[in-house]
Amino acid sequence: MLTDQEIGVFRQDIIENMSFETDITIRFSDTLRMAEKVKALAKQDHAAFLDLCTKLLMDEDKEVRLGLLHILSHYAQREPVLTQLLIGSPFMDSVVEDKALLNETLCALARIGTRDALPTLYRYALTGSECALRGFGWLVRTEREVQVAIRIARTYLTSPEYSLRETALFLLQRRSAIEKEEELILEAVRLYKDELFIEALREATPQNILPRLKEIAATLPERSAEFDDLSKAIAILEQRMEKE
Repeated sequence: MLTDQEIGVFRQDIIENMSFETDITIRFSDTLRMAEKVKALAKQDHAAFLDLCTKLLMDEDKEVRLGLLHILSHYAQREPVLTQLLIGSPFMDSVVEDKALLNETLCALARIGTRDALPTLYRYALTGSECALRGFGWLVRTEREVQVAIRIARTYLTSPEYSLRETALFLLQRRSAIEKEEELILEAVRLYKDELFIEALREATPQNILPRLKEIAATLPERSAEFDDLSKAIAILEQRMEKE
């Protein structure tokens, strides 16, 4: 087990490197460094790792809790004990009214949560949490669960929030077939012209999608990045149609 002094060192390191009050000071390298440090502790002494996380997740300083949750969102190992802590009423009740804490909790659950976290992730995926949808999509197993995840992803495929619609697209690419989703993806392309969505339509049904992609391309400046992306997708669909 770690001593109080050793826990204090971790705590101070989080405070110094994870300032959530001024976002411009947060560097991705800091998060990865701390995540590796926590990962090394978990490998060396898993009981000490759990004790550290349990204590710091209940710390009176919001910045400490935010920092550790952010670190855990980069810790790619399912943790049953921490899952129970994060989804339990005492902890969840303490973060539900704080948007930043709730979001970081859901992001952490997406990476470390076991299937016990499914109900929590499902509840917040329904309301448009990108982290919750991502985590829910990773954890579903049964056909019923997969279909629920697909339905939620379809809901947010045309969301104004890029990260949310991107997560929805990735989920559908993993869990569904392009032929079933191409109409919604096409609508997202019509609305936002995102490169990843245009690329996804390269696998769509040429006879159905090709004419409408050309219509969208015709509305764009020929020297724009969006026009180039569409032109590449159109060329690939034309080649596929010729081979059929």
